[in-house]
Amino acid sequence: MDKLVSSKHPALFHYTSVDAFRSICEGHRLWATHYQDLNDGSELQQFRGIVSEAIVPDLRTIFQDRVEADAEFAERVRRNGGIKAVVDQEAAMWLDNLHRNTFGPGAFENTFIFSFCAHAPDSYAWRHGLLSQWRAYGNGAPIAMVLDTRGVEDLMKYERETFAHPINHIGEVYYDDAPGIACLKADKDISHIFKRLPQMLEEFYRSNTEADIRDLMGPFIHGSTLVKHQGFREESEFRIVVSPAPGPESDLHNPQREAKERKPMRYRPRGNGEARYIELFGQTKLPLERIIIGPSRAQNLNIQIVSELVAKHYPEVDISRFISRSETPLLD
Repeated sequence: MDKLVSSKHPALFHYTSVDAFRSICEGHRLWATHYQDLNDGSELQQFRGIVSEAIVPDLRTIFQDRVEADAEFAERVRRNGGIKAVVDQEAAMWLDNLHRNTFGPGAFENTFIFSFCAHAPDSYAWRHGLLSQWRAYGNGAPIAMVLDTRGVEDLMKYERETFAHPINHIGEVYYDDAPGIACLKADKDISHIFKRLPQMLEEFYRSNTEADIRDLMGPFIHGSTLVKHQGFREESEFRIVVSPAPGPESDLHNPQREAKERKPMRYRPRGNGEARYIELFGQTKLPLERIIIGPSRAQNLNIQIVSELVAKHYPEVDISRFISRSETPLLD
């Protein structure tokens, strides 16, 4: 996916903490988290439901035709709960198989996500940040890094050319309400699954043609990582999604990628356990435009710490213009 996000949003906001910003400054790297270690445990399930709803009518037609033509088959369907139950079971089986083959061992099981928000220029959120994000991030020391989108796209291009990451894109998140689904199905990198999967079902059930789902994996990864519940729409989220290439032991291995380096998976503390991540960028300074210091009982202290970090790592900027204080009130 190589969409110019910058043509729609000149800046992207990443909400984080002062401590995390210190690490970011030291390495000029962003940490993309393994999709299974994100805060939302339902990640990657929303798209599955949309695809299931799209194929159920085709499956119903196929099974209804066979029921009318084959009495023995009709009896088996009746014993298994009727057309609706059988069709729902078949749809779930196909989606289970697609998910297992796409995100399972030997495939793209290690898929990583880094999130931004987009705010309308000159809006309150553009100047002072989004309240829900201040509540969610920072642990008493929240900040918003505002990055130049074109600069992020340039860094993404470098990474695509340098590393063995066949999945490596930045894209807009779609939400699972009607407008979001309509936009999702129009996305050229995702729409193939809505065209090809129904054809595959037709070929499999009517002609007994073996299904090869490999050409659905890319669209399925794109859709699974870029769809969220409509309740999160106010975030207007954009995501970097990266999946390192499967290794030599995989059926999906591509020897042509061997010349390129794979980024190592790393670990960081998360609650009482750990979270997996990979480092993005690091070859040059991040394209930071400014920083918003979020509401906090220690807001002045946070401004002081961030100002010192900026003075050290970005000495060329005017700190008085680069760092601003959110006027959003602190809510306990």
